[in-house]
Order: sequence, then structure tokens, then C-alpha cells
Amino acid sequence: MSRLDTCFFKLSTSTFDFCVHKTQEIFCLHIPLLDFHLSMAAQLKLARWQIVNDLNEPNIKAICDNLLQKNVINKFERDSMTHRMLDRADMARQLVDTVISKGNNASTLMIEALQQVDQHLFKEIERNLALANHTVVQAGAQGAPDAPPNYNNLM
Repeated sequence: MSRLDTCFFKLSTSTFDFCVHKTQEIFCLHIPLLDFHLSMAAQLKLARWQIVNDLNEPNIKAICDNLLQKNVINKFERDSMTHRMLDRADMARQLVDTVISKGNNASTLMIEALQQVDQHLFKEIERNLALANHTVVQAGAQGAPDAPPNYNNLM
């Protein structure tokens, strides 16, 4: 087996791109996220800790307004999430938990809103989710139950 020179990942809302550069050849896989059994709600749940720790208050409010406008949350939910008695982390925690409870469509809309209001945090989360998906691929290569397809034979 030849040595890997470089390896990179990219995650979007629809695909997981995995590219490996071996000596003078480049192999790229563009895999739908459905192959990983990670719904958007599951991805948001994986990103919860980072969102709670890093999302600032103005961006929390902007995402809440965006989700209110798209009828993902109602005015009461938005007001309770952005209540002055809550600290920033509690606002973010309540936002993420509420959206996750509403399912994949709501989670997709929140991830899109996050991308619009905080590109830097979105990129960090995208990178971390790609690594999480890579871990799932490795588990599949080792024969874990309900594992995604094994893509190792393509390299």
C-alpha cells in the first residue's frame, strides 16, 4: 500500500467529499450524506457543543429571526430563546435543542442560517463534521453493525 501524501474532506448539506492524494494520483469520492446515516438533525446534534460555546448573542438572535421568518419557530419560542434572563450559552443551547426536536428540515434551515450569519463558525463545524463522518467510514471499514458502505477499496 502506498503512502498517503494528503487527504482532505468537505461537507455540505448534501454531500461528503473525501479526496486522497497518493504519490501522483488523486482519488475523490463525492458521497451523499445519506450513505452515512447522519440526518441533518444528527449533524446539528454533533455540532451542538461547538454552537453553544462559540455562537455569539447577536448571531443567535439573527438565526432566531431567520427561523421565525421561515416558520420553523414561532414568536413565543423566539422570545423565550432570546430572553434577557438567559446567558448567551443558554440561548444557544435552547435554540439548538428546539430546532433538533423539530427534525431534519428545521435542522437544515438552521444550518443554512448559521452559514449566512457566521461563516467562520460554519466552516469550523463543517470541518469537524467531516472528521466525524470520516470516523464513521473507518468504523464501516472495520465491520461495525449498521455501518455505511466501505469505500476503502476505491483507493
